[in-house]
Amino acid sequence: LGGDLLGGLTGGLTGTDGLLDPVVSDGGLLGDLTGNSGLLGDVTGNDGVLGEVIGDAGLVSDLTGLALVTDGTADASGGLLGGLTDGLLGGEGGLLDGVLGGDLLGGLTDGLLDGGLLDGLTSLTDDVAL
Repeated sequence: LGGDLLGGLTGGLTGTDGLLDPVVSDGGLLGDLTGNSGLLGDVTGNDGVLGEVIGDAGLVSDLTGLALVTDGTADASGGLLGGLTDGLLGGEGGLLDGVLGGDLLGGLTDGLLDGGLLDGLTSLTDDVAL
C-alpha cells in the first residue's frame, strides 16, 4: 500500500484516460453542460444569453446605461450594484459620505469625547475618586 494501489485506483478514475474523464473533462458529458462552451456557459456566461441581456454590452446596458452583471470590476462602471454602492459609499460626494465619512459620526464622537459630555463625566468621576 505504498501508494501504488490507491494511486492506481485514483489514477484509473480521474486521470486523463481515467474512468471519470469522459464525464467531467472539458469535452466530457458535464463539460458539455457546465463548461465554458457548454449549455450553462451559453446561458450564463459572459457571451451567453443572460450576458446578452444584462451584461456589460447587453440589451439592458444599451437601453439604460446600467449593466446588471459585469465581469467583476468594482468601480462605478461595475454594473448597477457597483454604481449603487459607489453612489452610497463612494468617497467624496457619496450619499452616505456625510454620515460615514466622519462628518456626522465624527461630530457625534467629538461632541461626546473631546471636551464634551463624556469627557466632563470622566473628569467628574476623577475628582470624586480623589
